[in-house]
Amino acid sequence: MQKEVIQATLATDFGIDVEFRETTMICIERPIGTGAAVELLGKADNPFLATVGLRIEPGTDQQRCEVPAGARAPRDVATRVL
Repeated sequence: MQKEVIQATLATDFGIDVEFRETTMICIERPIGTGAAVELLGKADNPFLATVGLRIEPGTDQQRCEVPAGARAPRDVATRVL
């Protein structure tokens, strides 16, 4: 989506016609340790309308984001925010 926005902005604002190549992976970062954070509902610095917790730990090359069954909304938010 970002490439399309940049392409449209360059064309509209500057009259520059550009094309982008397919996106390629440049770097994959993997955690070497475990970390966790929690944003508590009702705290002034929590931008969410819920208590949100996240735990990151090393995994395998094939492992992806795991979210408990039935927790579709938190997975969607985590994917968008992260």
